[in-house]
Amino acid sequence: MFRWADYLAVAEELVKRGQGGALSEACFRSAISRAYYAALLTSRNWIRDQLGIEPPEDAEIHRFVPTWLTESGIAEAVRLAPMLRRLKERRSAADYNDRIVNPGKVAALSLLEASEVVGTIEGLTQG
Repeated sequence: MFRWADYLAVAEELVKRGQGGALSEACFRSAISRAYYAALLTSRNWIRDQLGIEPPEDAEIHRFVPTWLTESGIAEAVRLAPMLRRLKERRSAADYNDRIVNPGKVAALSLLEASEVVGTIEGLTQG
């Protein structure tokens, strides 16, 4: 089975490649997107595999996962929901907006938050 958290490593490589390269903004935008999906789908799989709750398999997942985390009553999960929402906003901007202010900084921030989400979820899975 694919490990969605591996997208974080891809995002990190994209950020490195984007520093000073001809395709820097494309790399940063792609890193923002991969970081979001690492966090979202790692969270989705935890909800499904550890808690037995079947998330939607369509675009509704983008609302379902952070909403479920917020309403779960699990302190660590509740703390992650705002991060997922911010990651989603950045991902949408990276994928659809013609202009992003300081995409390298946005990518770095996305990596930090996605790493926090993935690390916390992986800790909940093991604990």
